[in-house]
Amino acid sequence: MLAIYYIFNVELQTALLIPSGAAIVVYIIGSAAGIKLLAFAA
Repeated sequence: MLAIYYIFNVELQTALLIPSGAAIVVYIIGSAAGIKLLAFAA
């Protein structure tokens, strides 16, 4: 994470928001896929 901060010289807040935003997207996709699997199984 610090490497990204130094290489791109972005604000620390932005460097912290990027991975958290990606984690939220993955969580939403996983939840949607899980719901579809449960509905299909039922």
